Amino acid sequence: MSEMTRPEPASAELAERARPGYRSLADDIASEVGYWAPETLTAAGLGFGGLLLWHPAALPIAGLLLAARIAAAKRAYRRQRQDSDARWQKQRAELAARRATHDRSATEREESA
Repeated sequence: MSEMTRPEPASAELAERARPGYRSLADDIASEVGYWAPETLTAAGLGFGGLLLWHPAALPIAGLLLAARIAAAKRAYRRQRQDSDARWQKQRAELAARRATHDRSATEREESA
C-alpha cells in the first residue's frame, strides 16, 4: 500500500494535515481501522463459522439459545391465545345476555297481545 501514490489534496489545509508530523494518535488509529476493517471482519466471520463447526461446545450452546427462543415464542403465542380466548368468551357471554333479553321482551309482547 505504501508504494501507491496519493493524489494531491485540494486545499493547503488538507496538504498540511497530510504531513506525518501533524497527525494525532486518533488519526493513526482511524486510518488503521479503516484499512484493516474488511480483513478483520472477514476473519472474524470465518472464525465464528469455524467455531460453530469445529468447537465441541458451540453447537450445544447454539441449540440452547435456539431452544430458549422457541420457548419464548411459544409462551408469547400462548399468552396471545389466552387473551384472544378471554375476549371471545366475553363477547359470547354478552351476545347470550342480549339474546336472552331479546327473547324475554319478545315473550312479554306475545303474552300481552
